[in-house]
Amino acid sequence: MGVFSLYIINRAGSLLFCQDYMQIPILSGNERLNLAGLLHGLSTIAGNLSPAEDQSGIHEIETSGFRLEMFQPVTGMQFVAVCDVKQGSLQHFLRSCHRLYADYVLKDPFYNVDMLIRCDKFTTNVQAAVDALNNKA
Repeated sequence: MGVFSLYIINRAGSLLFCQDYMQIPILSGNERLNLAGLLHGLSTIAGNLSPAEDQSGIHEIETSGFRLEMFQPVTGMQFVAVCDVKQGSLQHFLRSCHRLYADYVLKDPFYNVDMLIRCDKFTTNVQAAVDALNNKA
């Protein structure tokens, strides 16, 4: 039980960060890019079709083998966690990943917006958050 993977997708649908935290079937680089584009497109379409005022798109997709949970702040970025179906809500975890992104990635003087995320402090702190969540479960 726990978080299997974390994906961060920019507002254009490009994959900026992906990390696996458990042994799962490995996706190739191309498959990960396709997944990011598909999730972004589906979420955008769902947001446009939604009659509700909160038009942020898809929040959760559940299958028999895993659950995918998304958080989309007002910036349009998408934080996506793939987890076990028995795992509780990951909204708090995804919000904390967004905070870590703001604290470590956006404040990095060498980082340009929409570049791939290569920030060791961000990766280390996300790993600690995943470990804490997986150990709690």
